[in-house]
Amino acid sequence: MTITPIKDDAHWHELRNKTIGGSEVGIVFGVSSYSTLNELFHVKRGNYKEDLEGSKLMQWGKAMEPVIAAFISGEMYWDLVPCKEYHQHPEHPHLGSTLDYHVVQSEHGPGLLEIKNVSTFSPEWTQTRAPNYCELQLQHQFLTVNAARQAAGLPTYKWGCIGSMHAGNPEDIRIMYRKPDPKVHAHIIKKVGEFWQDVQDCKEPDLMGHKEYEHIAAMFGKCEDPPAEQEIIDSRGDALLDDLICRHENAKHDKSVADKEQKMLKAKILHHLMVVSPEGVTKRIGARTDNYGVETKVVQTNRKAQPAKQGTQLRFTIREV
Repeated sequence: MTITPIKDDAHWHELRNKTIGGSEVGIVFGVSSYSTLNELFHVKRGNYKEDLEGSKLMQWGKAMEPVIAAFISGEMYWDLVPCKEYHQHPEHPHLGSTLDYHVVQSEHGPGLLEIKNVSTFSPEWTQTRAPNYCELQLQHQFLTVNAARQAAGLPTYKWGCIGSMHAGNPEDIRIMYRKPDPKVHAHIIKKVGEFWQDVQDCKEPDLMGHKEYEHIAAMFGKCEDPPAEQEIIDSRGDALLDDLICRHENAKHDKSVADKEQKMLKAKILHHLMVVSPEGVTKRIGARTDNYGVETKVVQTNRKAQPAKQGTQLRFTIREV
């Protein structure tokens, strides 16, 4: 089936985990700020569960979708229907997509609508151009939805648009019309196909920066502890790990080094203690290098004054040897 009715949120996430969706294609192309390629790799491998609720900004955007849709429908005199189906490309089943809305009646005929709730400061948005990840998302939807509809014997969409509300202002709603772009579709098929093959082959992408820390720490904390005799690995001679720890220790005492740099180094040290394989992710809780010893510990926090920060935290201790 190329078009699957969505039963509920859990079913949608189940379908989505088997494909690269429109909101994820920007990650593959490196133009999305919401996630990283390494995190997406581990989500698709089943090693890490993404935050299904998302940030408050994402939750607010989701809640505002029907409101913005109602404004657009009234302003443009369009009939809109929420999309409750998941679409998969028949020839490239790792490509999937859910629309926000079908435009079932308009002066242009049927089309598709992607809705965005844009915050106050968003320099990537102009009156005629959305950020690259949004433009890619819409083209990804054209690619997958039209292929799925064609395979199901349904008419394809010749046009679509990004409808955005800016800074919560109903008088600043922008409609950006787009047509399917076969050249972009070819790039998506190639780029996403290569990434999906890496997922199948368990070929992990490199860590890129400080944003990797949250999911690396979450994966590390959920791995089972290794047998006692394998808890600490002898990493003497491992110049890379020794250098990472050295840079991390220097960064703690250097006020000119940003917090982002320290997070990146933490992520790389933890990643060095993990083993990614087709069977999953395993870990060691410590290591001994030529100059340092590092040990990790998962602790339970109990902050009565800050209930939102209760839960588990990952800490690691470094000592010179």
